[in-house]
Amino acid sequence: MEIKITLNDIEAFFGFDNFVKIAWNILDIPENGDFFHELAKCEWSSIRAVVARNESLKDETIQLFLKDNSPQVMSKIIKHKRITKFISVEHIEKLFDTFNFEAICFLLERIDNIENDDAQTLLIEKVMKCKEPEFRLRLLDHTSNKKLLRMLANDKQGTISYAARTKLN
Repeated sequence: MEIKITLNDIEAFFGFDNFVKIAWNILDIPENGDFFHELAKCEWSSIRAVVARNESLKDETIQLFLKDNSPQVMSKIIKHKRITKFISVEHIEKLFDTFNFEAICFLLERIDNIENDDAQTLLIEKVMKCKEPEFRLRLLDHTSNKKLLRMLANDKQGTISYAARTKLN
């Protein structure tokens, strides 16, 4: 990827470090959606991560970022306000395969908003089987689903089971 800025037909070329600073300052407005999409294809994960934090991304850019293998990028895109619309079973599998703790926790905070029922079910199943109690605690804190709360009420971690029973009452 060649990085240059043109001002009155005069071009200036930029190195990676300087462009990261520029990328941080691109206005997060819908008019820049096409530009963000081009940057989403950049070979540098640092640039992709900077772009992934923007809310004015096109749907196809969000979907492109969800295929990204960089944990840095995934940790940014998973926080997008429209992410629950796009999460699939494959994304849940990927997050657990890479054990992206931050991204999993963030999704758990939006568990009731995940639109894909299969993805939501898989996320719950994986969390319930996982040895990491923090995931179950996050799930407990962010759901009002009675069936799920009853499952958590039987958790082997006393803090989780007590909190779930309290929330059910």
